[in-house]
Amino acid sequence: MANLFIIGNGFDLAHNMQTSFNQFRDYLESNYPGRYTEYLYVPESVIGNHGEEIQKEEEVVDLITYLLNQVAPDDDKEPQKRDWSEIEYLLGKLNLSECFENVEPQYDREGDRNYSWERTNAEIICRDMALAISQINYLLLEWIRNIKVASVPLKQFRRIINPTEDLFFSFNYTRTLENLYQCSIKNICHIHGIVAENSCTQQDSLILGHCGKPSFLDERVPYEMENDLQTIYESLRKDTAQQMSLHKSFFRKICRSKIDKIYSFGFAFADVDLPYIEKICSLIDTRDITWHLNDYDCIQKRKEYQKKLKKCGFQGKFSTFTTK
Repeated sequence: MANLFIIGNGFDLAHNMQTSFNQFRDYLESNYPGRYTEYLYVPESVIGNHGEEIQKEEEVVDLITYLLNQVAPDDDKEPQKRDWSEIEYLLGKLNLSECFENVEPQYDREGDRNYSWERTNAEIICRDMALAISQINYLLLEWIRNIKVASVPLKQFRRIINPTEDLFFSFNYTRTLENLYQCSIKNICHIHGIVAENSCTQQDSLILGHCGKPSFLDERVPYEMENDLQTIYESLRKDTAQQMSLHKSFFRKICRSKIDKIYSFGFAFADVDLPYIEKICSLIDTRDITWHLNDYDCIQKRKEYQKKLKKCGFQGKFSTFTTK
């Protein structure tokens, strides 16, 4: 018999690792001192020596920091209380149409307003913004490689797990399970990617995104740029179906294994990630399985998680576990 562990960011936070959203934002602000933090400034792109589009790094970080501040103001929550799942939800609510305030009025020789020229400028701004926002993946990679790895394991968690037999479904980008608990890498699925050791390139890919309908679609977008903005929002969408397809071998392993218990540790059961839970519940007979929720979460939270699990198809019992 094997146990299945669902691991979220709260797992790394429990090891005192600096992996909260606010700590990512603080990293950007500390390592890339910016100038344009009070309003949305879209960095212009130029063509490099090899035909590539280039933007000033500090201006790219300025834009991303501004957008992150928009979805999570500094005074909104304590640093450790801001959950990544909330940030992913809010990514779909960004007011990107604000960028068109940078479009200056254009006039022809007769002094008449030329909206065609303005639309062309709006398209350029939108394209530059898409290029800049795409860099968030690289910045995440860079930040994670600078996070100090935990050195002290949680005694209670170590007692619960079987590092060689249990399965671990991790939403984290870090190698805490492998490095601190010597869990078998063949039994770990990093569903949203992982930073490769001794590597930090833009070819690596980390998954972060929303699952909602962008709010701007309910409003009039300047210069009829709905499609261009939609493209950017789609680039920020999390494709859970694709991730499940990429990791289908691990889901087959779940199906073949005789799962006795499921533990969730630091996982917030965000709507964007529930398709994974639905998939897991569809692969195994959950009627005789006990799902253990971490007692770090309050009773109200645990009740909320139980409701979500039942909607996902879980038919077993619930219990709690502690790592204190």
